[in-house]
Amino acid sequence: MARYLRENGRWSVFMPEDWTGDAVSKWLESWRGEGVICHTVDQTVLTVIKRLGTPAVSLRDVPPFLNIPMVLTDNSVAARLAFEHFHERGFRQFAYCGRVGVDSSDECQRSFHDCATAAGLPGSFLEAAKPPSTKSGDDGKDLARWITELPKPVGIMAADDRRGRQILDACRTLKIPVPDQVAVIGVDNDAVLCDLTDPPLSSVDPNAEQAGCQAAALLDRLMAGHPAPQKRLLVAPPGVIARRSTDIFVIEDEQVAAAARFIHEHACEGITVDTVARAAHISRRVLERRYALRLGRSLKHDILEARLDAAKQLLTETNLPATDIAKKIGINGRRSFDRTFTKSVGMSPAAFRDRARAAILEASTH
Repeated sequence: MARYLRENGRWSVFMPEDWTGDAVSKWLESWRGEGVICHTVDQTVLTVIKRLGTPAVSLRDVPPFLNIPMVLTDNSVAARLAFEHFHERGFRQFAYCGRVGVDSSDECQRSFHDCATAAGLPGSFLEAAKPPSTKSGDDGKDLARWITELPKPVGIMAADDRRGRQILDACRTLKIPVPDQVAVIGVDNDAVLCDLTDPPLSSVDPNAEQAGCQAAALLDRLMAGHPAPQKRLLVAPPGVIARRSTDIFVIEDEQVAAAARFIHEHACEGITVDTVARAAHISRRVLERRYALRLGRSLKHDILEARLDAAKQLLTETNLPATDIAKKIGINGRRSFDRTFTKSVGMSPAAFRDRARAAILEASTH
């Protein structure tokens, strides 16, 4: 939001210091402003915001009867990214742990289930159980019982990072190894929470900066008298921030699994197929045959894809010149990098960077 204001004009921004529902409601009752951006599901606060009659935008899913425009994470994209993250690591069993009665959680669950179904893979989903409590009691026992009964190894997508932390806590209590038997992905990428879990929690990045920018832009238009959009504005998350809760490859062939892990960890270090074979303690010819049989793709393909993924991230998130990026991902020379990237991606590194930045700029101004 601050970035939008720097680029499009200043607002006087007011924020109550006490964020409890009653305190915020009382503060709002006496507040005289021109617009509100809220990030809450507290019905009392939302009702007061609606009663104010000023333009408002919500960054959380709120009931339709409030008629407050929303800017939200695209749950279908979040679910697809989580599924692909598990699938690429060899998982064949999946579960979703949601929050009962929360629309965004239900949407994410359906999308996650659809991804597993489309891939012809089984899924097990927590649908009816109550959300576990942070206090001791039956709710926590329900979650523990559900995790215990899941077929393993299993990849679990959690509705949010707090839910992911609760799953990891339950696994630690049950002495279920993470990520060997249960791998977990949350949503929101709350860096502090994710890094403080044991092990650190992988999470879908919701692209919060873009969401805040879009919310500020939408409120600006509403305050200028433009009509509210008929549909929710959805922000596509860019990817999964991988941490140790999913740092595993589930492949029955131990040497193929070792090769896949080695590629994942060292692809940008100039490795070759021979390097991978030595790390997996197997001959190159046998490894190539078994790798293709188990995973349906070649070692060379996966080494290149891992390098290109790193290149795409560097092109999008940094100003490093292509020569430096080529060196960082283990490709010798700018020309070789340009040629390889263009052949695989369908555009040059420069064109990819321009398109990525144009997409970010467009998203921030709409």
